[in-house]
Amino acid sequence: MPEIKDAEQATAVAVGFLKSYYPISQKPLSASFEKGRIVAEDKWVVEVDVGAFYPRVATVNVQARTGTILNYQVERAEASPPLPGSKG
Repeated sequence: MPEIKDAEQATAVAVGFLKSYYPISQKPLSASFEKGRIVAEDKWVVEVDVGAFYPRVATVNVQARTGTILNYQVERAEASPPLPGSKG
């Protein structure tokens, strides 16, 4: 895999990876670059909503130099408390 130079490339790599585990929905939320102490530690951190029926945010770390997936984690978003005065 070639070097990842921008957020669009990093997002494409992360979404492509997540499609094999979450084939129904992948909604990119954000991508940010984190500089490491050495070039090999530079990475992109991409957040993607993979929830089909409720929000589930996957955070994928992509090595900038090679485009390799370093790791990922998926968390279910906390339910929002009801608004004051609403029923439910």
